[in-house]
This record gives sequence, C-alpha cells and structure tokens, in this order.
Amino acid sequence: MEEYIIKSILIVTIIIELIILIKKKDRYNLLTSDIFWLFMPWTICLSLYYFLNIKYYISLNWKTFFYIIIFWFFYLLGKYVGQIINNFKNKNINRNLIIENEDIKKLEIKLNLFPIFLLSMGSVVLYVVYMLSINNIVFGVTRNINTNAFATFLLLVSNSSLIIWLYELSYSLLNEKKITYYGWISAIIYNVPCLIISGRDAMIIFIVSTLIVFIYCGNYAKKELGSKGKIFLKTKRIFVFLCIIIISYLIFLTGNRYGTEDDSALQMYEASARCEFPEYLRNIYYNYKGIGKLLINGLFYYSSQFSKIELIYNQYDGPYLGGFFQLHYISRMLPSGLGLNYSLVSSKLSIITYRKNVQGLKIFWDTIIGQFIYDFGRIGSLFAIFLFGIIIKNIQVKYKDKNSIYSILINTFIPLAIFLTIEISPIYDYYYIFPLFWLIVIIKMKKKHTV
Repeated sequence: MEEYIIKSILIVTIIIELIILIKKKDRYNLLTSDIFWLFMPWTICLSLYYFLNIKYYISLNWKTFFYIIIFWFFYLLGKYVGQIINNFKNKNINRNLIIENEDIKKLEIKLNLFPIFLLSMGSVVLYVVYMLSINNIVFGVTRNINTNAFATFLLLVSNSSLIIWLYELSYSLLNEKKITYYGWISAIIYNVPCLIISGRDAMIIFIVSTLIVFIYCGNYAKKELGSKGKIFLKTKRIFVFLCIIIISYLIFLTGNRYGTEDDSALQMYEASARCEFPEYLRNIYYNYKGIGKLLINGLFYYSSQFSKIELIYNQYDGPYLGGFFQLHYISRMLPSGLGLNYSLVSSKLSIITYRKNVQGLKIFWDTIIGQFIYDFGRIGSLFAIFLFGIIIKNIQVKYKDKNSIYSILINTFIPLAIFLTIEISPIYDYYYIFPLFWLIVIIKMKKKHTV
C-alpha cells in the first residue's frame, strides 16, 4: 500500500513537471532555476528506483521516503524566509536597481584571465606527473589512489580552468566573439585530473554547467540580437563533438573499470548493493554491448543510492562532525583527537555495512541527505538545509540580473549544486567546490577592475 502511494506521488509529480515544461514560455530560464534542478533529478532517480523493478536487499522505507520530502521542504521554506528577509532589507528598490544598472555597464569590460590560465596549465601538468609518480595508475582501471595536501593544492589551482572556460563561453555567445584558444584548452584541462584517476565527476559537472551556460546565453543572444549567430552554431558543433568523446570514454570506462569479462560490471553491481536485476535489464546489458553497459551503469548508479540513504537514516547514530565530513579536504588533515576527522564516519560506516552484510554500500553515493546526517543528525539536517535555503536565496537576490556574465555564472553554479545533491553534497565534491572558489576570486577581480 505504501509503495502504491509513493508511486502515485511520483507519477503526479512527473505529470506536473511535464505540464510546466510544455507551457513555460521562456523554457530556457528553467535552466538557471534551482527548483527545476531539484525536482527533475530527484523525481527521475526516485522513479528509477521504484519503477525499474531492481530488487534491493535494503529497500527504501516509506518513512525514509517522506523524510526526503520533508528535507527538501525545509530547503524551500528556507528560500521563502530568505525572500522575506530580503524584502524587508531592500525597501528602497528603485535605488538598488539604479546601482545595479550602473554596475552592468561597467561589466562590459572583459577580464583578462590568461594569467590564471597559465597557473591552471602549469598545475595540471604538475598534478599529472606527481600523481603518476606516487600511484601505479592504469588508465581506465585504477580507482583507489594515494593523494595528499600537495596534490589537493594542485587540483585546486587547476580547477580554475572550469571558470575560465565558462567565462569565455559566456562572453563569446553574448558578444558574438570567438572563444579564445586558452578558453578551449581550459575545457580540456578541467577534465584531465578526473581522467587520470578513471573518474567521472568532473565530466558530469562539465557537461551540465556548459549546457546551462550554452543554452541560456544562446537563447538570450537570439532574443536580444534576433539570431543565435555563427559563434553559437560553431560552438554547438564542437560541444557535441566533445560530448561524443566523453560518452566514448564512459563506455570504455564501464567496460574496463570492473573487469574485462562480459558480466564483470553486472556482477559487481549485484554483489556490492545486494540487488537483483530483472531479466529485461540483463538483456539490455548483454545485447547492446558498450551502450547497453553504459545505460545499465547509469540506471544502477542513479537508483541504488536510495538503499544507502535507507541504511544511513535508520542505522547511523553518530559521530556527528558538524560540517567537517563535507569539508573532508580539511578534516582529513585534522588530528583524530579533535573528533572531527573524516575517518570517524568512514569507520562507523564500515561497522554498519558489515553488520548488515552490505559492505559494498560503503562506497556508494550518500546524496546530500546522507552527508548532512553524518554532520548534523536527522533533526539537525533539517535546520542545516533550512539555513542553506536562506543563503541560496540571498545569493540569488544579489545576482538576480542574468544579463551579466558574473550573474550567469553564479546562476549556473546554484542549480549545478542542487543537481549534484542526488549524488553527494556539492560542498563535498572537489570538482565543484574548487571551481566555486575561483568564481569568487574572479568576482573579486571584477569589482577591483571596475572601481
């Protein structure tokens, strides 16, 4: 009965989303809406979990399902309260608008990001050489790697490349200018560290963020200039080509990461999550070769995380790290005696998964909900996401003008963060938080440049 109710809720939600998508006049504005990127991925992934008919040993309980809904309700409530706070603070709206319009004129001056590009290029070369020297890396196979503070620092510097790429892309589309050569190289640089460790995180972030900027800027240019222009069409072809390369890499990775036998990946999925695939999915996996394996890999990874949420919600009772689990790049370096080290949660998860005989779930995605629980507990997570909603609304109000490149980038990173929540907390992800750091740096550079 409970599952029937949940499935009915998901079906109604999907229908409402489709109606909004069809009737929305300026549909490209949805791409910069965090609400769209919240409902779309979570609805799709929950639907995959409930409708694919994959049988999991640990299944999502109806109580945990409604906790997910309550969790995101507190986020939306936080945004609502944030809007009220901003309405109270900004009584003199006309004066604020005048200030914004004056600032927009100053933003027409393009920043020279070439010096940062040189830093990014140098750091990625050092990163590759250093990681190869301290790890026995086999391309497309190696998953567990050794790293340290120096490698993390190099990754931090090299990740400025994503912001350079998105900035150059935005400027090109809005002004009908060719993308600089270092803009194109930056698109490659950002993905190199991920390729070295046979990862996929950076590529997902790259594709989603580029898609948001590309479609929004292209449609804005069409609206303002009457045409998307030659630059848009040329960039579109190159972006499609890059996506084909990335998909080819993902097919290669899926076929090699878990072994070279035909059923290696499928056996790994079923053993690690203690699940059983229905016959129709097994046929897709075996009959459609690389594409079939990639498809099943995606369906599995974007549905199996709910088994881990169920486990965490019911079994995890501390330690709680007060945010330092998500800030693992800091807590990993803290003394264990402080009680804030990342490894404390990892050790507890090992115990929980061992007791339930699902050791493979330890390395699965936690989603933002699981990681908030590690940091704040079940009740504390609701207050934390409420505060997060207030902060997001404040940022959106401050950068509400989407005609500015900087506002476009901010309004790209907010929905990107919400999209990532179906996997992990965006604060946890190197490939998100490091580019965000550089976006803040560039915004500071802009302010200094326009004084």
